[in-house]
Amino acid sequence: GCNRVSTVIAGWDVPHFHYHLIPTNSFSDLDFKKAKSIGREEMEKIQDNIIKILSE
Repeated sequence: GCNRVSTVIAGWDVPHFHYHLIPTNSFSDLDFKKAKSIGREEMEKIQDNIIKILSE
């Protein structure tokens, strides 16, 4: 779990923007240098969960 969900809109690495939802417990959690890489399979599981929750 997390205490808050922070949002960031970024568009530097692609020619469109990304709307990021970031689980945070403190402001320092917004440091993108701390980002963890995950595999495609795990990313697809997260995607499926988001789609499921949004469709309820």
